[in-house]
Amino acid sequence: MAAVAWLFHDMSLEEQILDEYPIDDRLDGWHFRVEETCSGYWEAFGINLNGQTVSRTVMGDPDLALEACVNDALEN
Repeated sequence: MAAVAWLFHDMSLEEQILDEYPIDDRLDGWHFRVEETCSGYWEAFGINLNGQTVSRTVMGDPDLALEACVNDALEN
């Protein structure tokens, strides 16, 4: 774990977030990622620079998971 902390030492907070949440063109100030959690289930995660997070799990379509997650971020 210390090696990971050292790796990110020279990166800004936004660069660190973008490393883990590469989708940054959906909502100003928010960054997202989508993962297949098990066969056919997709979970989208979002975070902003204030540390607020959102997530959504959807069966079948990763784009729907991301869309739902972005909508949740809009409500925060």
